[in-house]
Amino acid sequence: MIIFVFAVIYLEKKGQCCRCCLDPDSSPLWIGLYIGILVLDIIFYCWVIGVGSFCPGIRSMDQLNNINSKINVEEGPSAGADFIAGTEVCTIYTYVGDDGEFDTVESSENDFGIKVGLHEYIHCVQQGQLNGEIDDTTTSYDDIDITILNPCEVDDIFVDKMEAAFESLPSAWRLIPKIVVFLIPRWGCDFQYTMSDLQELVYGAGCPGWSPTLYGLVNEVNAIAEGEAEYYSMNVLSPLAVTDWTTPYDGPAAWNIKMSENFDSCGVPGNEFLTVRDGSSDWLAELGEDILPREGYEDCRGNPIGELTFDYLINYYRTETTATELKEIWRTAFTEGFADAFEQVLGSSWSDFIQDMEQSTEYDINPDSEGYPGQPYRNPNSGSEWGIVTTVMTVVFVILLFVSSFLLLKTLHTKFSNNGTVKPKTTV
Repeated sequence: MIIFVFAVIYLEKKGQCCRCCLDPDSSPLWIGLYIGILVLDIIFYCWVIGVGSFCPGIRSMDQLNNINSKINVEEGPSAGADFIAGTEVCTIYTYVGDDGEFDTVESSENDFGIKVGLHEYIHCVQQGQLNGEIDDTTTSYDDIDITILNPCEVDDIFVDKMEAAFESLPSAWRLIPKIVVFLIPRWGCDFQYTMSDLQELVYGAGCPGWSPTLYGLVNEVNAIAEGEAEYYSMNVLSPLAVTDWTTPYDGPAAWNIKMSENFDSCGVPGNEFLTVRDGSSDWLAELGEDILPREGYEDCRGNPIGELTFDYLINYYRTETTATELKEIWRTAFTEGFADAFEQVLGSSWSDFIQDMEQSTEYDINPDSEGYPGQPYRNPNSGSEWGIVTTVMTVVFVILLFVSSFLLLKTLHTKFSNNGTVKPKTTV
């Protein structure tokens, strides 16, 4: 369609298109084509931004591909969660089983996948606050719509325990009205959802409320987000979820073991390369996937780095820090950015926190550390990839609308003002 319109513009400049417009036999064809372009342009834009019965096209297709790739384990099992702005739905992707088998026997080490499910739910809460949509000071849902989708047909015991875990959420964490968990075996399966499935099972017809642009994660600091999610899922939410198990999973004990392993795998204290900086996802990815493995710390990845950072915050730097304060940081970051939110809520700058952690005897990263500036505010609409994509699509829409409207009006004007006649060319 775009190529066609610009071809018409080219012909117009060459004087070829105008003669076609003036031809009484061909002008109805051109009028029909221009009207068709206008209609298709409007439909396309409605699809892009999600008007009426349309889900936001590009973003919903990306989400569908994301879900199916998680089920098919195209890039290995990687749990995750999404709270897409405006939907009021938390989607969670979690894996169970190992080496082609399911452990269905209760033990203090077997969490049946609920620890990861609760961890990812906390990420949904963080995202909702970064979107400016969740306010834990005013909202708590007594009834939560919990759906466990089991496309690969794992044992029902995992489904039952996952559903019970979310039913056990305390009021302080009942902050999202609908939770949809995709329960997947670690080796995946050959299953594909469709966009119709996504609307029927998850978001509703037309994906009501779904924002085509808002993406609060641009203001997330991964070093805190990961540590908070792991700490509270293991030490607070998991214990509440296993009270009626015959042999309950011991989340707090698992956390202590994990932290001991993190200190060992990341070479703490004394690892001069463990510089968290602003704690952003981009930096932690470079640090955990490139810098630290190159220096011999192959198992010191993003999650262990985040857990170590969070552990220092709540156990060494500011022991009085509460879950309520952490939620307030995420809420405030929506309008102020993480660095300002951190300082406003905790009374200390991010740079001071990093300096204290790096100089501490417990971590001993850099005794001469001067800290590092915190992550500044980014606009969650225009500053996100979805904001950029939507802006580009809007510009394309406006150009097509203007050009096709201009050509249509010009053709109509020429046809009716000349009564469909063409003046003969004068030959000199």
